[in-house]
Amino acid sequence: MSEKHFIVKIQNRNGDHEKSYVRILVSDCEKNACQTALISECAGEVEQLSFEDGGVYDYNGENHYSVRSCVEVAPKDVATLQRYL
Repeated sequence: MSEKHFIVKIQNRNGDHEKSYVRILVSDCEKNACQTALISECAGEVEQLSFEDGGVYDYNGENHYSVRSCVEVAPKDVATLQRYL
């Protein structure tokens, strides 16, 4: 399996407040990149997370993280993106 780079845009919703994050991740496929991005944003233990509503809830449902987009990055663009993200 070859590893690929992905840019993942994550949305964090906490009540009426929303924030977006952009991460660059290494993974073998888009699905795993999305899952890794979601789990890495959460502070709680993986066993305590609730995967619902197209994302994951953390802190007993206070925060909801979801993937808004996930795009594979061309190898020639990885160094430039890592420099700025």
